[in-house]
Amino acid sequence: MNLKQIAKDMTVREHIAEEIAEFLPEMVRTGIQQANMEQRRQHLERITRIDTSHPSLQPEQQTTSDQNLDNLSN
Repeated sequence: MNLKQIAKDMTVREHIAEEIAEFLPEMVRTGIQQANMEQRRQHLERITRIDTSHPSLQPEQQTTSDQNLDNLSN
């Protein structure tokens, strides 16, 4: 390779590095947002699975048991 070609290659590499660096923060931010959404989805699925697997924790029954506790404290 001659010096002109090496200089051209270095310029192209520098340009590519600048372009990548420009988009990197956006890519990182997008990746974090996607990971957070996935984690929230999994957490909500676990909560839903737990709530539906325990029929004793249904809202109507919870209200009744809360009222019973209130009556006991009076």
